[in-house]
Amino acid sequence: MSKKPRTYRITTKGPRVGQCNICGEIGRLTEDHTPPKGCGRVSQVEAQSLHDKLGISSERWYQPRRFQAGICYRSICERCNNLMGAEYDPALVDLCTRVRTLANTRLVLQQVVNLVTQPQAVMRSVLGHLAAQGVERYPKGELTEPLRDYFLDQTVELPSLLRFYYWLYPSRVQILVRDAARIEFGTNAPIAFWLMKFFPLAFFVTIGEPPGRIYRLNNLDAFGAIPFEQEEQIAIPLRPAVRGTWPEQPGDNDGPILYGPQALTGTPLTRIHRT
Repeated sequence: MSKKPRTYRITTKGPRVGQCNICGEIGRLTEDHTPPKGCGRVSQVEAQSLHDKLGISSERWYQPRRFQAGICYRSICERCNNLMGAEYDPALVDLCTRVRTLANTRLVLQQVVNLVTQPQAVMRSVLGHLAAQGVERYPKGELTEPLRDYFLDQTVELPSLLRFYYWLYPSRVQILVRDAARIEFGTNAPIAFWLMKFFPLAFFVTIGEPPGRIYRLNNLDAFGAIPFEQEEQIAIPLRPAVRGTWPEQPGDNDGPILYGPQALTGTPLTRIHRT
């Protein structure tokens, strides 16, 4: 008789006192919603390991876990949480609200609209919430100090290692990924990436992408050197630019993808059907 494989619990609560995932300081840790609560209308959600969700095996390594008000992590200090909530999140929430309105309006005829936003605040918000993902995960390799400095100091430019892509994402299923890597055909090395997808936008951050850009998508890193307060027009395609499960699920023309244990998918409970 075969033994049932052991499954692990998805961990989202760090110690009450520990190292902040963003700044690295030791102190009292607070809870952060990823993505921020103001960006979506999801209440109860079931989180599942993305590796398990996309795997071809029926065996599961991690138990699905339910959250009453979206996925949240106790992983960042109060200073970083307050900075994100007061200075960065309002720009992301405003952008998502306007895109959601357009995406839900059947009378919109344009395929692309231009919206004014604050790119530096949006990028810091997305990076901050992705950095908050996981428990006790301050070290981020060569990005550790540059990302910390960019988040805390509004005069610092976006780290040159990063490319910051975005597109319309018309799905209620959330995808949250940190520290993953794609091996693209035709490249000599894997491309590390972070990913946040939630209705109505997807944000795909590559780390160390080769010069010349592999991905032909709208990007925010073009504004990585402008002043923090400066607003710019950005193009928002009102039709999905890529297939719904890209880039987290390899297609026929894609190379393999490597995920860490904290890559998650979040599904609203109203969309879950048990067999």
